[in-house]
Amino acid sequence: MTLRKPLDYLILAVALAPALYWMTAYTGPYAWLMEVERARLGWSSGRLTFAALVVALYVPLRLIAGIRTVERVADPSAPAEVSAPRRETWQRSALIAGGATAILFAMAAWWFSMSVRAGQLRRVTAADFAAGRVAEPAFVEVEGEALPHWMRVKESGGETRLYIPVAGASLVVEADEKEKPALFSGDRLHAIGIARTGILEGEIRAAFREAGIVLGETIWVVQTAQRPSEGRRASLIFAGGALAIGGIIYAMRRRVLG
Repeated sequence: MTLRKPLDYLILAVALAPALYWMTAYTGPYAWLMEVERARLGWSSGRLTFAALVVALYVPLRLIAGIRTVERVADPSAPAEVSAPRRETWQRSALIAGGATAILFAMAAWWFSMSVRAGQLRRVTAADFAAGRVAEPAFVEVEGEALPHWMRVKESGGETRLYIPVAGASLVVEADEKEKPALFSGDRLHAIGIARTGILEGEIRAAFREAGIVLGETIWVVQTAQRPSEGRRASLIFAGGALAIGGIIYAMRRRVLG
């Protein structure tokens, strides 16, 4: 099962794209696996989880693109021990390539829909979150009073993330430490990002509990690094890559194999 390097690289890129997004946004399968690791093992590894997702996406695509199903038939004009290859039927090639493309397109569509659902920027307060007037996901500009106990988490890449609890709601703002000066206007916290629930890491929640901050079961997190336009653009690029890899898989399967 030998493929040309350009196709190998393209398949790897297609596998990396969603895994990178899930990791940076702490959402999707990445967030779920991290929580499972903490619950079952008592620890989690972002790098191992990311690598596992890439492998889980890459291997099936690689197998689909590389498995040889060409039927061989005897060539009457050739010596008895030599057989001539016959191309796979175009219907079978199209079915396999179309199946791979459809799977990737479904991922891109989900990605795009989540960005669209975030909607237009709207101004909200902690009271809006507490009263249930915010639907997930939401692109928000939130203002409120920051509680004194912040969490600083050093990422493996060297960056430091801030987790800032907001008074009046089960709400946390997640931001890069470099954004700190832009987050405050006087004593008021002001943040713009996408708000979601169920993405706050278990160890962060535990640290807040130890500090005496009760956040409740449903915790909203506003991620300042996320923008709907970026998600839509990335999903469209991913969809384009799905079309390209589907065409290449079809062409590779239709070629005569020796």
